[in-house]
Amino acid sequence: MKKYLGIMFLFLSVSVAHAVNAIDYGVMCDGVTDDTAALQAAVDDARIGTVGGILRMPDGGICMLSDTIHVENVNGLLFEGNGVEFRWIPGNIVDMFNFSDARECLMQNLKVLVSPSTPVDDVISLENGAGAVITPTHNSFKHVYIQCTNGGCVNGIHMALGPGGDANNDFNVFEHVAVNNPAEASAQIDHSQSKHNQFLDFNTYNGKYGIRTYPAGSFRSERTVGGGHSVTNFHVEAATDVMSITDFNFERSARFLVTGGPTINGTSPMIISGGRWANDAIAEDGKIIIYQFPGPLTLMNNFFIRSSVPKPLSIYWNTYNPVNGTFTAIGNYIASTLEEPFVGKLPTCRTGNMVVHADGLLKALPAYCN
Repeated sequence: MKKYLGIMFLFLSVSVAHAVNAIDYGVMCDGVTDDTAALQAAVDDARIGTVGGILRMPDGGICMLSDTIHVENVNGLLFEGNGVEFRWIPGNIVDMFNFSDARECLMQNLKVLVSPSTPVDDVISLENGAGAVITPTHNSFKHVYIQCTNGGCVNGIHMALGPGGDANNDFNVFEHVAVNNPAEASAQIDHSQSKHNQFLDFNTYNGKYGIRTYPAGSFRSERTVGGGHSVTNFHVEAATDVMSITDFNFERSARFLVTGGPTINGTSPMIISGGRWANDAIAEDGKIIIYQFPGPLTLMNNFFIRSSVPKPLSIYWNTYNPVNGTFTAIGNYIASTLEEPFVGKLPTCRTGNMVVHADGLLKALPAYCN
């Protein structure tokens, strides 16, 4: 709460002296005119030095872009979309919006529509630029809807390893943001210092991945919903930081979580709790979770249910060292044709877990703590 109050105080104090209306720079949002140059000019002018002001888009309309809009070396800029829908003019396959060395900026209330006939690379990218004046961190995106029809974008959101290397680009917040149908991931995190990115009330549908860290990075997901991912809802490649996935709801995906590994090194405490996952499109081997870190992993109060066709749903744990690691499973409901749905290395501690078989009978799994 204190962080958001601080951001709003900065916005309000700057806006009294400096607010920019994009329409005054020739931004038309008529669905025909290329607004790229005019919008970039407005963005560049919505600041005093490195201190951001407020940029206001016209009320509604369709804004056509043909090149990347850059938000660079600025602290506290507010990009108010006012319900505008951004579309792409075919030609360049580049990012639509790039935030480089941006800090505590807020982009909100806008839509993006792209498709294979009007493709982009990433819709929103954030990176650490070369020779940074501002340390990139704590940027926020709220009420943003991204539709990449039939893979019209590579990633919806990308915390990229920019020319400034593996530093900062962390604590970003995506709240009431939806990304549908990317070719790769709804959200991609590239590097180890991009830590504690928050996805709150996030929607992710179709593509290969929902939220992915590769080769490193970390996130917290709360109330994320989606499905239709051909590889997995969540992919975590390296055990580098604390992460949590809570209060989720997913359907029609091959898996829920896949990690890199197996590895004996690295610590990545992870909590998965309070969620629902329906296994109507699970991978052929039935593994909903493939977790190959030492942990500690806590799997608590989740509802892993079957579709109309019973399947051998399982949760697989594997570490480099067979005596290494911590995995606690508490109060999970698992629909599976397997007598023992925990496979590979068994949890080190479990209690209150139940499995329901094809005949509908519930069976309590043995409780123990090693």
